[in-house]
Amino acid sequence: MVLCGFVTAAHAAQPADLRPVTAPAGPLFRLDEYRGGKPLALQDQRGKIVLLHFFATYCEPCRPEMASLNLFLKANADKPFAVFAVDVGEIDLRVRAFFEKDPVDFPIVLDRDRKISRAWGVYALPTTIVLDEKLQPKLIVEGDLDWSHPDVLKKLETLLPARSNPVPRTGGLKNKREERTMDRREFLKGTAAVSLAATLPSAAWAAYNLTPGKWNTFDVTTRIEIAKPGKGMQAWVPLPSINNAEWFRVIGNTWKSNGRTLKRTEPKYRADMVHIAWADNQTAPFVEVVSRVAMRDRQIDPTKKRAAAALNANERKLYLTGTDLIPVTGIVKETSDKITKGAKTDIEKVQLIYNWVVENSARNPKTRGCGIGDIAAMLKTGDLTGKCADLNALFVGLTRAAGVPARDVYGLRVAPSKFGYKSLGAGSANVTRAQHCRAEAYIANVGWIPVDPADVRKVVLEEPPGNLAINDPKVVAARAALLGSWEGNWLAYNFAHDVQLPGTNQPKLGFLMYPQAQVASLLLDCLEPDQMKYTITSKELPSA
Repeated sequence: MVLCGFVTAAHAAQPADLRPVTAPAGPLFRLDEYRGGKPLALQDQRGKIVLLHFFATYCEPCRPEMASLNLFLKANADKPFAVFAVDVGEIDLRVRAFFEKDPVDFPIVLDRDRKISRAWGVYALPTTIVLDEKLQPKLIVEGDLDWSHPDVLKKLETLLPARSNPVPRTGGLKNKREERTMDRREFLKGTAAVSLAATLPSAAWAAYNLTPGKWNTFDVTTRIEIAKPGKGMQAWVPLPSINNAEWFRVIGNTWKSNGRTLKRTEPKYRADMVHIAWADNQTAPFVEVVSRVAMRDRQIDPTKKRAAAALNANERKLYLTGTDLIPVTGIVKETSDKITKGAKTDIEKVQLIYNWVVENSARNPKTRGCGIGDIAAMLKTGDLTGKCADLNALFVGLTRAAGVPARDVYGLRVAPSKFGYKSLGAGSANVTRAQHCRAEAYIANVGWIPVDPADVRKVVLEEPPGNLAINDPKVVAARAALLGSWEGNWLAYNFAHDVQLPGTNQPKLGFLMYPQAQVASLLLDCLEPDQMKYTITSKELPSA
């Protein structure tokens, strides 16, 4: 699975892939130990041959490699080898839960903001950089390696200082689980206490009235340039793929490039994209995509029946089934059942889940991009913080687990909020970092209902003066409106999950909301537009 910024290796590494380092060393650093202990410093490992290992618990090949590294240290306890492992960009509780289940005997530290991994030039997981006794990088391997292979040991032994005495390893982790309990009663607080009337107060509707009105038309331009050209250059630009007569229309897409371009459609969710491939000798690769779209405010009263197309069997199955990051069994199902206990109708289930997410989650400004959306990990750790791809995915998963079709809608804010909400609109014509996903739930005889609990939590955190109370009038208004309404200042890309990019063997994307690019078989960091060198701009066109 690819999560923006890092790619998990598609193939296991071989001993021959453990190659000399050509880049300079990154900085020495001190990071927090994952269990909340005192910070650990890389420089304390001086005098040993250090395997500086970058990983993440969501990275499939990273998991067995942890065991391989642990066995390597035990088998070579008489040699001055050490492993110093750096978790990249994950929440503390998730890392703790992982190593409680599968403990290791070497230090684990947390690169929460990914500054250290980027400073060391790490963009694939797992990556291991082998440092000599002076902490200078000598070897590197991208991908999971069998550290028990004799050829691997031979390469590492060439770095051992002459006549070195065995150095005992110290400072490793104790091989036991930490005990941690969760108060489930507190965790599931308030799940059945809020009525539908409390969700839709009339005063709030008056303050944030998203009644459908005139259509507004925008040109949204995405431009990618490959800053450091190389072999195997490709890019994928999402296109708006949703047409709905009530709130969103795609007028057309055009593009130009000095590479080969082809419109591709992801088969499961029908998500459109432009796929670009450049010749290896292209020195200034670029692509520019212009999408012309029209949009307007959307409002549906979820308690009133109306003419709405019924879902066919395939559609219903698609939007009730779990995805890689949004399962509908296990803890997700258990939590959903507790939240919706006593609900008699689908709309009651939707309302209870919406309110539960609003009341029990929080927006985390430190979450990178729009988040990951790994809802099982959120529920298991009890850390219900994140951004839109986390919080709205939580709504979608809990709703599906309750037997109600639901889906994420991935898109981009393209204009300010006309209602004065600074937190719910684009701040300028440059919308490169304005990605936002929303959600929908399907109610028979009503249709797809727009919802956005993540934006309620965004108002709480970011709306001036900031850190508003849940009963602040601005929050109350947003909470009321965002079960049944969306503001029409947002472009809708697609509903897609687990996306396999065409023309590459990269692991699947969790979702397709950002432009993607690849050079020399490595996916560039889509959350670093300056590094990947892409911009997205929005321009509203005059009314006809």
